[in-house]
Amino acid sequence: MDVTSAHSKIRNDKQLLSTKLLDTYSPSPSPRITVSELAYNMHSIYDALLAVVFSDTPKAFSSLSTTKPTTALEDPEPLKEYDLIHRLSEPQNGWSNISTVALFEKHFMARFCLYFIAKYSTLLTLDIQLVAIHVELTSASTHTTHTTHVGHVASPALEGFYFDWSQFNNVTPETVNNLLTDFWTRYTYNLTAIQDLALLNITTPLNALTLQNIKQAYRLKAQKHHPDKGGNSETFYAIEQAYQRLKSLIFK
Repeated sequence: MDVTSAHSKIRNDKQLLSTKLLDTYSPSPSPRITVSELAYNMHSIYDALLAVVFSDTPKAFSSLSTTKPTTALEDPEPLKEYDLIHRLSEPQNGWSNISTVALFEKHFMARFCLYFIAKYSTLLTLDIQLVAIHVELTSASTHTTHTTHVGHVASPALEGFYFDWSQFNNVTPETVNNLLTDFWTRYTYNLTAIQDLALLNITTPLNALTLQNIKQAYRLKAQKHHPDKGGNSETFYAIEQAYQRLKSLIFK
């Protein structure tokens, strides 16, 4: 993609996203924020994503009308959600005066923008993980939304959460605490699942895992480490437990 083509595609993509946002959420998704403020923050995060896939000159993307992007990086560094939150502009009505609620509002805003861009952008492909966001350039003809979520198996449900503005509008300190408790429960559970995948040498992602994948990997490992064939009983037991836990993910 040459410089002129990239510049044109970026402007078109941002316009497409703005139009979709206005059509979907006008006049406002929340009494706390206007759709214009939401669009502004989405553009800010979009520019941060662009800065990842192009050379390390983030200021070059602060005004696409005057500055053109340069050569794309071959192996871009991932963005951290913390960095994106700091790019958000405070709404005219302000964030909540309760610190935990304000932090959730910022998190929700950043994640909404990410999932919206992932779903509707024709130029950027996002890999949205727990604390890092990987970005790649794509083309309109080959674009597919690519989202993987560390700590979460049901990614469509996760996307749906951040598209549901009642979560933002009705948040309280108690609901924030409940969400954090649920998050760490899920994260711990799926961190164990990731370790189980490694033990069984399964490379299929959690959200694409099938019972056939698990059984095939288990048979190979079990045959190799079975005590009757000279294997270690503790290793065999660990393999058996990993197999049972991964099966439970499929039937959950």
